[in-house]
Amino acid sequence: MKMARGVGSIVGVAVLTTAAAFAAAGPAAAGSNGQHVKACGSAFSATIWGTDQNGHFAQAPITLVKNGCAEFGTLWLKGAVTVRWYSNRGSYSESQFNIPVSWPQDWYSVYK
Repeated sequence: MKMARGVGSIVGVAVLTTAAAFAAAGPAAAGSNGQHVKACGSAFSATIWGTDQNGHFAQAPITLVKNGCAEFGTLWLKGAVTVRWYSNRGSYSESQFNIPVSWPQDWYSVYK
């Protein structure tokens, strides 16, 4: 009987410890510390780079523009970012944007 109570306590502590670790190191959320960016414009593909939610340089790979927009959902960006717009012939142009730290939705849209 005493053994079962000890095992239950160990399992309980492990669950609480795991829950606390996830709560402390969770990902950014909408409006908190950076945004996913949707870049819209007349281009074949695009890439984006700037500062992520941890203050580090971050860059997304070239993404195809679908329905006029490229969605960069793998990054949480904030502050100054650059979007490089590629034509289907390989030439490109760049646009700079300021992504807010706080925003009420997960996605922040920028336009060429």
